[in-house]
Amino acid sequence: MTLIGLPMVWWFGEVAIPYYVVVLPLSSFLIGHFVVSRIPKRSTTSLSIAEMWGQWRVFGSLGLPVTAAAILTTSATLWIQTDIRNQLGLEAIGFYTASSVIAVQYVGLVLGAIGADYYPRLTGVIQDQAAARQMVNQQTEVALVIAGPLIILMFVLAPWIITLLYSEAFTPATDVLRWQVVGTLLKVVSFPLAFVLRAEGSGGLYFVTEALTVATMVGATTVGLDYFGLIGAGIGFFIAYAVYVPVLLVTAGPRISFAWSKPVMQMLGSLTLCLLTLCWPVMFLSQLSVAVGTVIGFATMAYFAIELNRRLPLTEILNRTKK
Repeated sequence: MTLIGLPMVWWFGEVAIPYYVVVLPLSSFLIGHFVVSRIPKRSTTSLSIAEMWGQWRVFGSLGLPVTAAAILTTSATLWIQTDIRNQLGLEAIGFYTASSVIAVQYVGLVLGAIGADYYPRLTGVIQDQAAARQMVNQQTEVALVIAGPLIILMFVLAPWIITLLYSEAFTPATDVLRWQVVGTLLKVVSFPLAFVLRAEGSGGLYFVTEALTVATMVGATTVGLDYFGLIGAGIGFFIAYAVYVPVLLVTAGPRISFAWSKPVMQMLGSLTLCLLTLCWPVMFLSQLSVAVGTVIGFATMAYFAIELNRRLPLTEILNRTKK
């Protein structure tokens, strides 16, 4: 898809953008149709209306709240962007969008990949509280190992990352990005626990939890824009997830008698200490921040990988993969 779309924009410029928008979903449809058509067909039996209704009701009890929460989140994003435009102008929307793409979407790709494997497994053991607790903690460790070093690097190297991916004109997005990165750390920590409500089928409670977080983000961002300008949008993102974590502990935690394990607390404490004592001061050493930030990021990555290997057989998994 990208191999088709990017050359179109490269050769034809802005004229190709509408065609690029159409080519991406069309390519997905054609490739998906080709792959599905090659799957061997199985014999099926017809279901009665009553049987189908039972299945629809199960899917609807969870699917509708999850969909509604997604719509609410999208609506909140549009609301925030509109508020930024009204108070700070169109240029500020570009800065906010740039920082959001880096802080949220890139880490979101990692979390999405993790969740695709994690969610079905959690659903299979959700009735066993001990097994569910162990899986949530284990998945939190994995998420921190993968996303933790990225968060450190994005925090310290924010100005250079923005310049590299966009241009020097987007430098005002730096402080917004750093606040969002800290909020993303809280999102990573809460990510595995948030799946408990969905795995258990508690759609209504899931929607309430997400709605409260979205409302907090909108409210905190609105107030932050009034007092701090564009940086207030980043602060609002951080506050929303600072509220989200304890809300999840109250709503999802009791379902499996959950508490974070000692290793998770150690990892989270290490990341927090690193941000406060190393990364934050390095921000003001512009000449050294790239080198020091890179060293901190890779050192954190190595430390987390060693710690995770003590609990999970990573070397055995890699050896099996090679075979």
